[in-house]
Amino acid sequence: MTTYVILNIVFIAVVLILMKILGIRIAPKWYLALIPLLLLTLAFDPIIIALGIVDYDRRLILGLRLFGAPIEDFMYAVLACIVVPSAWYYLEKKEKPHANN
Repeated sequence: MTTYVILNIVFIAVVLILMKILGIRIAPKWYLALIPLLLLTLAFDPIIIALGIVDYDRRLILGLRLFGAPIEDFMYAVLACIVVPSAWYYLEKKEKPHANN
């Protein structure tokens, strides 16, 4: 298994464990942001890689690339689609009882 895959797995596990500890449930309809965010990742990751802003050691990735971006890079977009709406949903639910006072 490559290093970036392991990093993704560890990062996802830590985030999901923290969400569980904090009582943050995965937001309903989190997936609605998935396609736009994956498309933005597909559009911009190859650009920042081509410009040399970011690079990946070929020995540490699976080797599957989409327009130059390693497939592992897309996991961050998937995780963002889960975490950001979930945190927003959690905070919004937490604030609602105070709005009635």
